[in-house]
Amino acid sequence: MAQKKTSIYSPTQIDTLKRELLGVVEYLQALDLPNVKDVIDWKPTKTGVMPTIVSTEEDIIITAVGVIKQSAGIIIAVFETEGMSETLQYQIDVTVNKLNELSDFFFGKNLNDISIRYIEINNGFDKKGNPKIIRAVAATRERQIQVRGRITEMVQKIIPMIDTIKSYKTVTARGGVEITEAMRRYLKRLGK
Repeated sequence: MAQKKTSIYSPTQIDTLKRELLGVVEYLQALDLPNVKDVIDWKPTKTGVMPTIVSTEEDIIITAVGVIKQSAGIIIAVFETEGMSETLQYQIDVTVNKLNELSDFFFGKNLNDISIRYIEINNGFDKKGNPKIIRAVAATRERQIQVRGRITEMVQKIIPMIDTIKSYKTVTARGGVEITEAMRRYLKRLGK
């Protein structure tokens, strides 16, 4: 196990960060990126109801990237103060895996395949028994492309943080000694 390190954070601040990290990791675990959908609400009108977009897929993904960045930052602070623990190892795995899942989901779409995204809701039936479909624009093609660029920039900024926390992962060296992945690579370069 890694030795305890000195930090600019007080023990109280680290405890607060660790509690925050628990909530952040819980949020990331619950986030089902492959099934992200626009969130809508119904706004009453004089003639019935109208769908109102509360949160788009893009809003949810931007939030996820921000939470991944927050998680990585807290992990770095906790590691620098207390070293590696099983809990921190798990939190690293969740954070890294969620970024990979987000990349697969969001960047798996070809830019040319992006089109206007609609939401459609069945609002009952008319007098002839035909379904009444309410259709609204969830996101224009241009908005989706703009947000994709913003998300790409955000992800590029957090990749160094993700690389840092990946290097904290422990591996078992010869003799059953646990060392960080970064230390293993360093020793390998030295030829040991």
